[in-house]
Formats: sequence, structure tokens, C-alpha cells
Amino acid sequence: MSGVGQLVPTRLLSEHGKRRGIKPTGWDSKGIDVSISGFRDEIKAITDQTRSYIDNHTASNADGANVYFMDNRNVLCFPRETGDSRYVFGDNGFNFWVHASGYMYANEGLFSTFMRRKEGDEPVIGFFTGIPVSGGRMPYRCFSLMPVPVLGESEEFVERRYTVLNPAAAYFFTEFNSLLSVVRVTVNQEKRIAFSVYIENKGDAAADIFNSSFFKPFCRYSIYESDEDRWFIETALTDGVSADGVYDSGKMEVSQDEDRFTSMTYYAVLRGKHSLDDGATFNRRLTNTSRHNLLGESRRNLSAALGLRTGEFAENRHVTTFTDIAVFNDINFFNLAPGAAVRTDYTFQSVSEKEEQESVAATAIIPAEIDKSVATSGSRISDILSSLSIQVSGIDESLEIKENDFNEFFRHLKYQVSVCGLLQGYMQLQLRSLIGIRDVFQALEGLLYYRPDASRAKMLEALGFTITDGRCLRQYSLPPKGAAAGRADCREFIDQGVWVISTIHTYLESTGDQSFLEAEIGYHEITDEATESIIPSAEKGTVLEHLFRIMDYLNRNRDHDTTKLVLALYGDWNDALDGLGITKDPEKEFGTGVSVMATLQFYQNCTEMIRILECFYPDQFNDKLEQYRTIRDEIAENLIEYAVYQDDLGNDRIYHGWGDNREYYVGGPCDPDGVARDGVTSYAFWALSGMLERTPEMEAHICSAFDRLQSKYGLMTFNPHFPKNTPGVGRIPKLPPGTAENGATYIHATLFAIMAYFRMGRAKEGWDEIQKVLPFTSIHDKYSHSPFVMPNSYVFNEEKGMDGESMNDWQTGSSNVLLKILLWHVYGYKPDFNGIRIQIADWTPFQEFKLETTTRKKTVRVSYRKAATASGAREFIINGTSPVQGERDSLLKTDCRFIPYDQLADVNEIEVVDPIDA
Repeated sequence: MSGVGQLVPTRLLSEHGKRRGIKPTGWDSKGIDVSISGFRDEIKAITDQTRSYIDNHTASNADGANVYFMDNRNVLCFPRETGDSRYVFGDNGFNFWVHASGYMYANEGLFSTFMRRKEGDEPVIGFFTGIPVSGGRMPYRCFSLMPVPVLGESEEFVERRYTVLNPAAAYFFTEFNSLLSVVRVTVNQEKRIAFSVYIENKGDAAADIFNSSFFKPFCRYSIYESDEDRWFIETALTDGVSADGVYDSGKMEVSQDEDRFTSMTYYAVLRGKHSLDDGATFNRRLTNTSRHNLLGESRRNLSAALGLRTGEFAENRHVTTFTDIAVFNDINFFNLAPGAAVRTDYTFQSVSEKEEQESVAATAIIPAEIDKSVATSGSRISDILSSLSIQVSGIDESLEIKENDFNEFFRHLKYQVSVCGLLQGYMQLQLRSLIGIRDVFQALEGLLYYRPDASRAKMLEALGFTITDGRCLRQYSLPPKGAAAGRADCREFIDQGVWVISTIHTYLESTGDQSFLEAEIGYHEITDEATESIIPSAEKGTVLEHLFRIMDYLNRNRDHDTTKLVLALYGDWNDALDGLGITKDPEKEFGTGVSVMATLQFYQNCTEMIRILECFYPDQFNDKLEQYRTIRDEIAENLIEYAVYQDDLGNDRIYHGWGDNREYYVGGPCDPDGVARDGVTSYAFWALSGMLERTPEMEAHICSAFDRLQSKYGLMTFNPHFPKNTPGVGRIPKLPPGTAENGATYIHATLFAIMAYFRMGRAKEGWDEIQKVLPFTSIHDKYSHSPFVMPNSYVFNEEKGMDGESMNDWQTGSSNVLLKILLWHVYGYKPDFNGIRIQIADWTPFQEFKLETTTRKKTVRVSYRKAATASGAREFIINGTSPVQGERDSLLKTDCRFIPYDQLADVNEIEVVDPIDA
């Protein structure tokens, strides 16, 4: 191949074939490449929808984020001055992150296929086009087909950029110089990343253009890049193009030593193909594997690459390793008649064996298969999520929530919960970002309502990492191929097991799956606490036996000598406050510091285990039943004695916890820094755990605490914040005031309190707080992350210039708690062991809503509306029967209806009608 590329007039070859009566593969009866026409139709469907939002100003906009909810889970994103939106693609632990800004990166565990890039960095994936210019300093004006990198000299000619994200694919649109370009990005279930680049001539004259791709893969076990990595990475790519537009495949080889005795080689393949429209002609192709060869000078980066301005490379570099950064890079030249388009597809795939690399490299791309993969992925995700569908209409004007926003947001929320529940670690690309027990089980408690089988499998996987003494790891990871065990986080946070019990209880309520309790799984053993080394144990046991051991572990870790409450150990759910378990006794690892939240959760676990045993094993475990009842009563008595105190005005308040030997308290009248403080979680779980039923007088005191925790963006985790160097509380004072858990709206905790509002029958107060934490309402005008999924927090510190930004999005427990609030209380759908309970809150902002779901293989449709009722009260119409009234729930303060499972038909229509003034 020559340095200027091979001249292959593909279109002319195809015309020659047609004249001979040969019909080229992929062309229709009119001679138009179907891969072009099909993609054009897909693009048109999106642009038609987009145009109506832009031109008619009918979109619902998350102010400040330039993000619009469209139909069919499409999110329209315009460039933002600050922050970025993103979507995650992939399955089975493969995470491919695509940002609306154009940044993309991928990892599978610690294996980084493409290294992560942050704002301002040079992207590792880019697409460009060049247009000849006369009289300029350079022969081509180059445009980035993605928002990054920014090419300053051409950006003024760009008429519009926008990105459309949905669970199946991301689309990057650029309109410029009478051209329309679209870059579609998707991932299939085999972890193949596909990029489809479409450029159409919208002008009246023919256009000479080139398109160019840039890939800088990494394919090493590391989440950080070093100067030595280039020594062990090699890429090879040649200029060849077949008559059908198939490019020679690029090959990558990466060497990495695992230890002194083990060296691994990883492989990857980049394939490419162009498809031509009627009136489009391919002229030549250039390829390059050297980043420096593209840039031209060491002081340049991708945004100033000389090769993209000259339309040529300094030299032929078809193989690169060691002395330069190895990349895949090409420039392809076309002529487009008016209205004509070219489509160029690339697929990137990492493989583990040389033979597989050769096989993939020898297989030509079929664009129609990529299109089918996008459609299949969209349909698969729709099918998964459609088993729980909800549509609302007529939102109360007192709330700053728009109807379309809310409906579309709920679809993305379900997808977010699915991502969180089934993750396989390293979504945050940190060495300790493993699979958190508390994180996964909380997410699964929401996911199980619409993905019960996947939830079941994930619970079994996670339960298999229980230590033989009943201790649940804080985090685990799946072992690499050929290894006995993966990495683990063995820090002894006391709360891990409480989430396991609660989620399994909820799963059994919804499914009645006794076989789950009897499934046999393994345990693990900790071989070295210091190095957090674990190995699989030879012991096995049923799920029920695992639950017994978890309960025994929690019971052992109570302060049996004094308060009888659960010890904090390393910490509880609020892991930033990790100082309560510290002791001055050199003979002990932990002291007698207590977590009130974890104690309340264990109290709840006792009730849950009693219910599980009474339902599935009546009269078989009477000793366990008696034990759990005794523990529950003892905990309740001592919570009242030790966890509740009176302030100077005689009001009852609840401690967050205390240190060793009760030397100091947190969330009390005088914390270690000398001030009175409230913590939201102990109050919330007093209501959520069932303790409120024993102490109904505490409701007013809980609400008073919530009033003291009010803020612009929702209830704070603590108020006031912990100043620097506050003793006895752990690392939380190191967080700036008004951030994360330290005097800010940490949304996960806020939603615990919102659920408590609903559990106390205070739905209106709950909704006042919901609208603050929803990321797309007009309350928010500063966005740092994606406003179509739940973030984890909102910061507020005017002195330090922080007002509403978030720490993170996607992987956060706030998503599952919100989903459960909506399902259990707003839409009032709560499966029980013996039937379903319809318990719609006493106040709802909706005039109407429709819910459809499947429980125990029965389809249940609940429709709610406000209308006149004969009784003047809430009425229930079940499968067309005469209206009946519900039974008043004194705690929820709403009228409910219980329907036993044996009274459900295969398909059930349940109508709930509230009086108009409800």
C-alpha cells in the first residue's frame, strides 16, 4: 500500500457489477445500500422528534443542564458550560460509559479497555471530518463530530450540536457547512463496541470530504496510566479496502506481568467498513498507528493535530510500540453528491486468545447486524423494564414537577436501579470500588419487582461470600479466571447483614419462592484480616442457614453487658461517621460504641425472620422464633431507655449513637464538639423499623427533628455539620461543611426520611421533600451530573461557592429508595406473604395514574383516579365487582385493601377512586 492510500472507487465497482446483472450484497432493488437507508430512517425518527422539541419549544428542560426528556426513554442533551450527562452500556460487568460531551471509556473490573478521561483531557475515542479550503494556512478545515475535542478554528462554523442518550445507544449529532453528521455508539451482549459514523451532504453542490477515526485503547489491568505502558502495547493497521468497502482489521497486542512468574497477553481487534449512498464515491484511505504521527509535533494534542488539517500523515506508521503511544487512526476520502451520504462502521472488541483475534479480524462487519443489535438491545431492555410500568397524569400545581418529566424519569430510574443491582464492581473506577453487600441488596429490593430472576441470582452470588461465622463482607469481587478468590473489603461495618435479611424478606413476600431458602451455596473464610485475603470455604449451607448465621453474628455484636444494643464496630450505613467503634483499650479491636440505626434495623430483622419462619416453616423452628422474639423485646426496651433523651424543653430526641462506654454521644444535646445536633437516619428508622408501632407518641418528635433538618435541597443527614477535628466521629469532619454526609442533603438518607413521612401517613410532607431531591425540577439550576437519573447528594455552602452540585450519579442507593417509596406508598402496591395490599397514600399529587406489574405470575393492573364516589370515601373496584371501601390503616392513615393471592385471576383490574376533594 502506498503512503497516500489505495484508490478504490468502490461505488464504480458496484455499478459495474450491476451492469453485469450482479446484485451486490446490502443493496436494494433501486441500487441503494440498505445499511445507509435503514440508518437514515433511524436518524430521521430521532431528528423529527428532536426538531419538534427544539422548534416548537415543547420540551421539558432541566434548567441549567440543557437536558430534555423526550419519548421512548430518549434524553436530548445540548452542550453545557459545567458538568456532564452520561449513560452506561454493557452487560455482565462490562461498563462502557458514554458522556454527552463525547468522552467515552470502558472497563471490566480492573481491566480498562479504554482509559477513563476527565473534563479537559484528550479523549481516547474521536471522530472527525475535513473539508477542503482554498487560500487557508492548512488545506483542510477539520470538524470534530463529537463535542470533544474542541477544535477552536472550526467550532464557529458548527450550527448545532446535540446528543441523544437512551439505554440502547448514544447518538451525537453535528450540523455544519451544509453537512449533517451522526455518530452512533452501542454495545452488544458480547461486549463488542460499535461506532457508526454517518455524514450526509445537505447542500446543493457536491462535497469532497474526509472522515477520520481515532482510537487509543488500553486493554490492561489498571485504572491508572503510566509512562511505561506504551512499552507493552502494540497496534498494527494497514490501508487495505475491499471492493465492498471492508477495511483491513487493526490488531492490538498488550503484554502484562501479573507477578514474577506469570505474564499475560491480551488482544483486541478494530474492524471497519464504509457503505455508500447513491451519489457517494470513495476515493482513498490512509491509516496510522502512531499518536505522534497524527499530531505532527510533541507539543500538540488531538485538538490541534496536524494530520487532521493536512489530510495526510507525516510518514507511514502501520505498526507502533514502545517509543510512541500506539493508536488506531485512519483518514478516508469521499465525494458526496447533493443529498448523498456515507456510513462508516467500526467495531472494537477485546479478546483473550490470539486465535480468537485472528478469527474476529477475518470476519467482515455487517452494518445491518449492528443496526439489528441496537434494535434488539432496545427491545430487550424495554421487555425487562416493562414488567413494571407506571403512567401518571394531572400533577398537582403545588409541586414543581412536570408530567412528562416524571413519567420519563421513572423509566430511567428503573434502568438505574437495574444497573446498581446487577453491577459487578469498579463502576467508580477506584481500587476499592468492588461489589458492596449493602449497595447491591438495597438495589435488589427494588429490582426484584420487575427482574425477580436476575435478583435471585445476584442474591445467591452475594450470599456465597458470607463468612462462616455469619459476617457479611463490606464488599466482594468475583475472582478472575483461574483464581480461587477475588479482592475483598473486610472492614467490619456492622450493617451489611441487616440489608441482606430485609431484602430477602421482601423477595419472599413478592415471590413466595421457598426454593430460594433451600438453595445450597457456599461460604468464604478470611485468611488474613490485615491483607483482606479470603478463600472459599469447604462448608456449604442453605440460604436459610446463611440467614441464621447472619442473625447470630448480629446478635453476638451487641453490647450485652450494658445497653443490649448493636455495636457500631467499624461503622454503619453512614460510613463517613466511622469513629464510634474506636476504643482506647489496646487489647480490643472495637469498643462498646453503638449505632442506633443498625440497632433499629436488627430489631426489624427479628420481625422479618419471625415472619419468614411462620410462613414457610410453621412449627419447625420454635427455638429460633422464641429467640428472635426475646431479642426484639429486649432491644425495644433498651432503645427506649438508652437511645431516647429529653431536651431542655421536654421533647424526646433520638441519638445517632455513642462511643466506647458511652463516654460521648453523637446526635445529642452535646456532641464531642460541644453543640447539639440531629442525625436523620435514627429518626427515620424509628419509623421504618416498626418501633413506631410500640411508641406512637414518637411521631411528633420525629417530625420535629425533620423540621430541624430542613434545607434548600432536602433534609440534611446532620445538622449542624461537624467542624474540622471533631473527635470521636471518624472521617466525617474532613468533608467540607455542606457536602456529602456532613451537613448536606445526602439523598439516600433524605429518602429514608421521606419514606418515614409516608409510613407515618404524612404524604404531603413527603412530597414536599420529593420535589427537592428529584434532579430535574426547577428547584435545581446548577447541574454537575446527569439530571435524568438520581444523584447521590446535593451540596450547599455559599461561602465556598457550592450550591446544588452533586458528588456522583448512577451508582447510588438513592435510586432504589425512591423507587420503593413510589411503588409502596405513592402507587400503593405492596405484595405480602399472603396477598397484595393496595395502600395508596392519603394524599397524592396525581389526578390519575396507571400501574401494571406481575406478581407470582399474575398480571395486576391498578388504575387510580379522582372522581365522585357514592360513599364519599375511597372506593375499590376489583375485577369489575361493585365498589367497596377499604380498611383504615392507623399508621399509614390511609384506606387500604388486601387481596389474597388465591383470589387473584390471571389478569386483574383494580380500580381505586378517591373523592374529588381528596
